[in-house]
Amino acid sequence: MTTHLKRLWSALARTQRAPEKPGISQLRLLQEFLRRELVWATRLDMKVPRSAHEFYDLASAVWPTVLPEDDSILPATRLLGTVEGLCAIKAARWYWLLDNFPELLPWQDLPDPYEPLVWFFERGGRLAMEHGILDVPRVGGLMYDTFVRRLETESIGIPVVELNEQFLDQLDREGK
Repeated sequence: MTTHLKRLWSALARTQRAPEKPGISQLRLLQEFLRRELVWATRLDMKVPRSAHEFYDLASAVWPTVLPEDDSILPATRLLGTVEGLCAIKAARWYWLLDNFPELLPWQDLPDPYEPLVWFFERGGRLAMEHGILDVPRVGGLMYDTFVRRLETESIGIPVVELNEQFLDQLDREGK
């Protein structure tokens, strides 16, 4: 199993066992994940998902029949039926593709779409969705469709948050 996948599964396991104290950094990391996902989806000329429960399936846009031939996505199966599980499976499939067929992902100028999601889980982030609202329990939520539309028209190229431990800790201390 690759470093990307090990880190994803380790973060998810830690979050499931004992979530960290919620902080605003988790919401900002979720927003940055959605922004990067949209950047990649735009480059791949993807249509907006039919519902917020789907997110973008970036790996399938690159290789529609991609299915890992090993147990690399197995840890996500215990989260099936959850938004966290959906995100984890899509990230796992992407990382499997990246590790096994990097030539299919030639866009080195784009940031890793799932890195903010891994940070989100590493910082104890939990995720739920109800009526189109992505919710980070005890932190806040955002309307998926509204947020994605705003990114499409206003700020797709501007990072929401810096992936830096000290910066994220400061955000949590200040509550911004």
